[in-house]
Amino acid sequence: MAAATSKRRAKPTINGKADKARANKGVKVVIAVACVILGVSVEHLAHGFATMTGTSIYSAWALALAVDAGLVVAELSLIMFGAVLPEIRRYAHGIVALVLPMSMFLNFQGFRGDGKSDLIAAVFGIWVPVLLWCCAKMGGTLWIAANRNPVKAR
Repeated sequence: MAAATSKRRAKPTINGKADKARANKGVKVVIAVACVILGVSVEHLAHGFATMTGTSIYSAWALALAVDAGLVVAELSLIMFGAVLPEIRRYAHGIVALVLPMSMFLNFQGFRGDGKSDLIAAVFGIWVPVLLWCCAKMGGTLWIAANRNPVKAR
């Protein structure tokens, strides 16, 4: 019984030039999708910041880009350095915990727009930031798996 519980599934590895090239192409696709999602989200966040604070549209766009890009950078930092630097985990989780709900709310407001359905606005308002966050997770994980040097068994 102990042997059955101590078995671990082998992690899939990316070996060979063809696998690495395919993985790097996959990273480029994920980045392209994330950029499109980022464009939609940043527009909604900028409109929300400008409306709520009365700031100039340029400041609102800069803040919106910082918020969503911060979400992506926090997740990539967690993937790249979370295992070796415990402080990174605390800060990255904190950024994600603060930024993700704010992005969801402002995207909800952006999708709500001109009296459209609140249910649809809520679904898309939640979906857009979560999809951006997942793209950051997938892209970072895939890139690291494709570009790190494999550790040889002893």
